[in-house]
Amino acid sequence: MALPDRPNQRWSMDFVSDQLASRRRFRVLNIVDDFSRVCLPI
Repeated sequence: MALPDRPNQRWSMDFVSDQLASRRRFRVLNIVDDFSRVCLPI
């Protein structure tokens, strides 16, 4: 896979999960620009 050489050329996404003290679980979808490492607001 070619490396991006400018912003908005390639994006990555990943689910991250965690658990609160009350044992309630949640998942968040993170989307990141691979060149600038800027994340979209959650």
